[in-house]
Amino acid sequence: MESGIRVVIADDHPFTRYGLRVLLESAPDITVVAEACNGREAVQQVLELHPDVVVMDVRMPGGDGLWATQEIQRVRPTTKVLVHSEYETDPTVMAAMRAGASGFLLKAGDIAQITSAVRDVA
Repeated sequence: MESGIRVVIADDHPFTRYGLRVLLESAPDITVVAEACNGREAVQQVLELHPDVVVMDVRMPGGDGLWATQEIQRVRPTTKVLVHSEYETDPTVMAAMRAGASGFLLKAGDIAQITSAVRDVA
């Protein structure tokens, strides 16, 4: 049985998912329980695995991060969403925050911030 903060990573870029997994799993209190390549897959993983946090890209095909954030908040509001984007002024990020995301992180930010951000929203 996994302990600590259970995380799903949702991003359409395999390299980004891999990098996030490596960074997050380097923390002893964080376990990545699944990855998703689009918003629909992220919602499905949340329904099946009940993670504490979803690290969610806002721009993905097949159900973007905004839609997925709204849906996760509707079906499992105890799961927190940490959105991440390349653009600080992306209107989709602001919409995701209004839809119930618990935090925002820039992809170009300090990589050490990701573990702290996951802990903060959890």
